[in-house]
Amino acid sequence: MEQIDLWGNSNPVTETEPKTRRRYKTMQETHGFTEGQKCKQCKYLLVRQYANKYYKYRLWRVTDSASTDIRINKTACGKFEPREGAGA
Repeated sequence: MEQIDLWGNSNPVTETEPKTRRRYKTMQETHGFTEGQKCKQCKYLLVRQYANKYYKYRLWRVTDSASTDIRINKTACGKFEPREGAGA
């Protein structure tokens, strides 16, 4: 691909790989999966209640940003440990 500048000169342009919007990798990307388990069954789940509920992971970055929120119905990561009193 080429780009033409203000003076009519042709400049070659290399295509770059598109950046992802996410700042952090998910726990599943980092530690793999625990099949048959969900994040909501993990003892490391942290629920922050404000006007809404925000789900965080205690062993990960806990910030006020949405970028560190987790989805509780996803397949659990490799660091999964069952919560006490939770059904199997």
